[in-house]
Amino acid sequence: MKKMLFAVATLALWGCAMPLGGHYVEAGRGYDTIDRIHLDVSDIEVVDRYIAPFAPPHVDHMFAKTPTMAIHDWVSDRLMVDGVDGRMEVVILDAGVVEEVLPKKGGFEGLFTNEQDVRYTGRLEVAVKMEKPSAQYLGTAQVVAQRSVTVPESASMSDREMAWGHMTSAMMGDLDRAMEQALREKLPRSVKGEY
Repeated sequence: MKKMLFAVATLALWGCAMPLGGHYVEAGRGYDTIDRIHLDVSDIEVVDRYIAPFAPPHVDHMFAKTPTMAIHDWVSDRLMVDGVDGRMEVVILDAGVVEEVLPKKGGFEGLFTNEQDVRYTGRLEVAVKMEKPSAQYLGTAQVVAQRSVTVPESASMSDREMAWGHMTSAMMGDLDRAMEQALREKLPRSVKGEY
């Protein structure tokens, strides 16, 4: 009996804090100009393991498009079924964003400064699992992307929503690059034309 091949990969990307502002595409979109990744499987399933707490300090449930939704869009936009058998699971392990109130100067000086008010930190952790019985192959890869952004005291709700969208788009860009690298380098049997 053939020995089953097993591959594991883990990549992590930790983004630095970003200032509020700048242009961003809709969170989780913007991949229509990038070639799709053709996978040698006949089925792709997204499994949501992350459950939003809906309580402070978490705020991801307040997003117009949550990070979880952005990951679902990424799977739809970037991953393409292109095999006759086998399956891949995309498992969302973390897609949370937390709010941290920042310390202020206070006193007389604080009355005349527009200080940074809060920091939002988002973290995405996604695993992929591939099973291809015909090739006796089982492989997994896992990536982490994290970004943070701060907003000033003067920020309106619209400003905060823009910051959330900007941060989510940046995290999804990090996730996209890390996952493509993991698939091509650590799970080459999953990508058509890589083996």
